[in-house]
Amino acid sequence: LCLMSGEIIAMSDVMSMIFEPMDLLVASPATVSRCGMVYMEPEQLGWQCILDSWLEKFSDEHHVAEGEEGRLAFYLTKADRDLIAVLFEWLAEPCMAFLRRELTEMAPSVDAQLMTGVMSLMEVLLSDGLNGDFGFGESADAKSVKLRRQHIECSYMFGLIWSACKTGVEASQERFSEYLRKVMSLGQDYIKMKHPGVMNALAVRKWTPPDFDKGIFSGRLNLPLPNDGSIYDVCYIPADGKWKTWVEILPKFKIEDKTSYSSIVVPTAFTSQMSHLIRLMIPHNKPVLICGPTGTGKSVIAFQAIAKQLPQ
Repeated sequence: LCLMSGEIIAMSDVMSMIFEPMDLLVASPATVSRCGMVYMEPEQLGWQCILDSWLEKFSDEHHVAEGEEGRLAFYLTKADRDLIAVLFEWLAEPCMAFLRRELTEMAPSVDAQLMTGVMSLMEVLLSDGLNGDFGFGESADAKSVKLRRQHIECSYMFGLIWSACKTGVEASQERFSEYLRKVMSLGQDYIKMKHPGVMNALAVRKWTPPDFDKGIFSGRLNLPLPNDGSIYDVCYIPADGKWKTWVEILPKFKIEDKTSYSSIVVPTAFTSQMSHLIRLMIPHNKPVLICGPTGTGKSVIAFQAIAKQLPQ
């Protein structure tokens, strides 16, 4: 193996290496002739296989009793998995088509990447909401079963908003907030009437709206998003079973004596968003990508969340 630095690493006969490049733009004929190449465009692969794999991972068919080795934080019943599949079928493709057709992103992304982000956020929220087999099994009461369903629906919405709907620039996010609310309330008719280009993109993607008559999901959330403000103004807290504004979850703020001026960060809704998402994702080994203009305090807020708010 010859590195760019000129260093040569000898490889034995039993060693093999797999590289996953972003593209093959600079691959020379010599490189291709010496290596076996498999190239698959993300658009051709899609994200459905990733969702299927994720649902299978948490299937109750692999349920392990509490206290036993190999137990996961939560498990999903057949009804849970059907519900999640319909939720993705309901809004994922309309959001992706709108993003690709009409909006501008802060950093380029692919659909599979964004859908993986939705699943990651769902996973960390459900690890809290469904922990300890909450609402699981024949012994669960009706109230627990209903709250379990609410946790799944709201975790999906929060994941969708803070993954697929959050990559756009500020103007794009404002449009996305209005679009998502309209699609949730008016459905496919709104897209046909106001966004024919998005409808054409959905036809190319071979999207069909879910059949709500099957009884899996009615098209209405058990706990809808608050009507006031933007979709980005609230977060779902499984422990409380409520949507709360970012200001509501801010901790009490007090500046300690002799604190240096440069280290003081006054909590706002913006700092609450960043800190909360970091505290959610990092303990579960989920990556966090923070995008934004220079000089807005990203590094300082991230450092405080990791160094001072998380267990060390």
